[in-house]
Amino acid sequence: MKSKSEIIFLRHAKTKPAESGQRDYDRTLRKRAQKDLSLISQEFQKRMKGNSAHVLCSSSQRTRQTLRLLESMETVRPEQVHFERDLYLASAREIEKIFVKFWREHKPDRLFVIGHNPGMTDLTSWIPDLRLDHLPTSGLVCLTHPKDVKDWDWGLTETKFALFPKLFKS
Repeated sequence: MKSKSEIIFLRHAKTKPAESGQRDYDRTLRKRAQKDLSLISQEFQKRMKGNSAHVLCSSSQRTRQTLRLLESMETVRPEQVHFERDLYLASAREIEKIFVKFWREHKPDRLFVIGHNPGMTDLTSWIPDLRLDHLPTSGLVCLTHPKDVKDWDWGLTETKFALFPKLFKS
């Protein structure tokens, strides 16, 4: 069996509106965020073995809080965390450039990429076997890509699953 990387794209959890004078970059999570991430975390852990991963995370307050919640729920135990200012409100092409560079250099077994819309939705729309119009807050897409190839190729990706909070709410 050929070795594959698991790439997990996660949009940050639900965020409070900006307070008067607050920068968008500094917005924090709503109380609902923990509940939504808990639903995603439980299902993710049912489907995946282990929780060790490399993490590329936007440096914004809400993405950092999302990562801390995932760590507290034992969804991810980061081997390395790279806070990337350039992931903040990045376009799909910018996100791709950042994570592919990391993937080429490290060929990780598992890589979480935690970011923002519209870039995350646009990026996940490039996955050939996934039809997704919108990646909601706390939405997660897990795919695989062979490690034994020199360069990233979307045509070689396979979607393992996609998880959204509304799938688990009654």
